[in-house]
Amino acid sequence: MSSNLSIKTRLYIGIGLSLMAMLILTGVGAYSGRKGSKSLQSVYENMVVPISILKEMDSELKDVRFRMAGYLTNQMPAVGSMNHVKEVKQKVPELWAEYRTRTQDNAFDDQARELIDKIDNQLAILAPFLDRLEAAYRLDRKPNVTLLLEDEWPRIHAGLLKPISGLLQLQQDTVKTTYEHHVAMGGRLLLLILAVLVSIAVILVYFGIRTVNAISQPLDTALGLAVRIASGDLTGKVEAHSNDEVGRLLKALGEMNDNLQRLVSNIRHGADSVAAGSQELSSAAEQLSS
Repeated sequence: MSSNLSIKTRLYIGIGLSLMAMLILTGVGAYSGRKGSKSLQSVYENMVVPISILKEMDSELKDVRFRMAGYLTNQMPAVGSMNHVKEVKQKVPELWAEYRTRTQDNAFDDQARELIDKIDNQLAILAPFLDRLEAAYRLDRKPNVTLLLEDEWPRIHAGLLKPISGLLQLQQDTVKTTYEHHVAMGGRLLLLILAVLVSIAVILVYFGIRTVNAISQPLDTALGLAVRIASGDLTGKVEAHSNDEVGRLLKALGEMNDNLQRLVSNIRHGADSVAAGSQELSSAAEQLSS
């Protein structure tokens, strides 16, 4: 069937295949880029930002412990420590509320959900503790701060800091797992793009070779026939195997060659007839002369 296609049609098909290859590669690349962008956005909003929130909560609570010890050793002023407690009372609940909002659609495992529930429950003990600590700083009562540090802070540490630290570690492990998953998916997409590229290249090369052969080989045959005809050799035979432009050219050259053969044959036959007639006339003239 391909031998019946015209050269113009084959060239149009080649151009169409090239455009289709460009569109396929562009589509695959756009899909890969879009999917990668969405994955990065999801990782950042649902994992990286919550991790930074947990780190900030952990840092604020540890700073409370550090300032208590600094105040008792006369290295931190009472007023500065009291102002910090006021900030922590407002900031930590806000940070936890933001964390819960950002992670409400996350798929947590049982261990992470248990830690989140524990922080939710234990966060209620933080406000009374900070109120008593603020009052102790305001009155500049070191014995009260000592009592809070020795008796109540261990409960804060066990109820909030440890769960926050454990949840932070789980979140970091999740980010690592997600990163490895997307790296593997990116590798698979790259292999897919390479496979599509190789397939398209093979198709284009095959079609290009067929098109070149369909044009060059008949043209070489036509050129050889034309050279033989120009040199006076009319014995060549031509077989056209296609109906495209070059095939029709070969058929026309073959018909021209056959017509020239018949013409030469007729001329030769006429010349032989004229020669025979001339010989007869010569014989007759000799007889007449006798």
